Amino acid sequence: MEGEGYVIDELDDGPITYDVLREYGILILPDIEEELRNDEVRAMTNFLNGDGRILIIGEWKGAHLPESASRLSVAAGIRYDDTFVQDPDDNMFQNLNWTIIHNINPSHDIGRGISSFVIYKGSSLTLTDPARATAIAWGDSNTYVLDPIGDGTLPDAWEGVVESSGPHSSTIIVLAASSYAVSGGEARLVCTVDSDLWKNGNDYEWGDYDPIEDYDNRKLLVNNRLASRPRFTASNAAAWIWDDQPRRSDL
Repeated sequence: MEGEGYVIDELDDGPITYDVLREYGILILPDIEEELRNDEVRAMTNFLNGDGRILIIGEWKGAHLPESASRLSVAAGIRYDDTFVQDPDDNMFQNLNWTIIHNINPSHDIGRGISSFVIYKGSSLTLTDPARATAIAWGDSNTYVLDPIGDGTLPDAWEGVVESSGPHSSTIIVLAASSYAVSGGEARLVCTVDSDLWKNGNDYEWGDYDPIEDYDNRKLLVNNRLASRPRFTASNAAAWIWDDQPRRSDL
């Protein structure tokens, strides 16, 4: 992103406030593992409604707090499910968790030019307001989710155990967006379900392997960041909130 002229700041000290966010064009929230404070949700909602752009990057069941991410996304018509997506056929290296997604909405600017991408462990999304939110990518007829009711449990031997099997097709959504008019422009919130697809060999977990180079993963990132801010502000900046951000108790 920096190579395309963005200024990236890590906002990792103290609560998120609107006074801080208003200096930026894009807010990226990866892998939310802590409860968002009430005032932080209000600040981010005000940022969004002030012609802001927010990209929420979720994770697989147990690796993030879907209810925390949903506190922000549900107002835009998208909810994070407490699930784990797998596919018995469309996957990499016979790993059911490394699901290849090839159902893409080509009419949406984020899906334009994308044939397929990979999620390496991901959850699913539900459109709570289809009139406001749009599905951009979803599983096929035999893609399934573990623990679809989100009760916080998995079978003891959960690898390969199907709690909810296909056909689901358009119901297992892994990428969605919501855009709506606000005073002075357009708000846009984008939700995806896995952070690994945009990692590279510099990451401690992946070593020399570059997930971002698999299929159209890199193109998807380009589409997200460009579509997330079609009109640049003077600051032309993005804020990045890390998941290990220290937080005080909720207000």
